Amino acid sequence: MATLFYTSASFILAGLSLHLTTAENIAFHVRGGSVLLNDGNGFKSDYPGYFSAPVSGVYHFKVHFCQSSPTHLLLKKGYQLLESSTTIEACDSFTTIAKVQKNESVSLESQSLYGNYFPDDNIGYSFMGFLLYEI
Repeated sequence: MATLFYTSASFILAGLSLHLTTAENIAFHVRGGSVLLNDGNGFKSDYPGYFSAPVSGVYHFKVHFCQSSPTHLLLKKGYQLLESSTTIEACDSFTTIAKVQKNESVSLESQSLYGNYFPDDNIGYSFMGFLLYEI
């Protein structure tokens, strides 16, 4: 379900009509430092853990990470906290849905005993997201 196509459909069911339109292709998947998918070019590989919305819409984000020391991982939209998780020598994951405006950023930040930093090859992580629909 990571790829969406331009389509439009109308349905009539029990006297009710429903018109559905899906959004353009925007999806990304990053594992460690490797960008596996970046349809729509929203993920900024120059800034690890950083996504900038190509269009305004409702997006689905998922993060999975493993760390060998106490770590608090934050998913932020600008300065607003969307989701967070703390792990001690373990793996964890979280999923969230957020309304994001065009060019607004969603980013990962890791906080540990050693300071704040963006995830890199030293933390095992997967960060992915896709556009559910435009607003």
